[in-house]
Amino acid sequence: MKLRDLIERLEELEADLIEALGDDCEPEVLCAIQPQYPLAVRISGATVLDEDDEPQLLDGQPIVWIATSGHPHGVSPYAPGAVWEAL
Repeated sequence: MKLRDLIERLEELEADLIEALGDDCEPEVLCAIQPQYPLAVRISGATVLDEDDEPQLLDGQPIVWIATSGHPHGVSPYAPGAVWEAL
């Protein structure tokens, strides 16, 4: 997924949630990994790593890394399979 596509999708989701739930809606963002054995983890942050002051590349384009850590409290550590079906 390209960075711009991710940002646009997150903005769409935010707008839909605000429309449905109001301006004070501040959703948590979790990450579902491993569709064959789905787990849910918290997103810790995002970064671009440099090698000799140049960003790491994939297919000639910079990589934005999203780091995850730990299972969210109050939610099953297993992600619902429906996450992948909804994509």
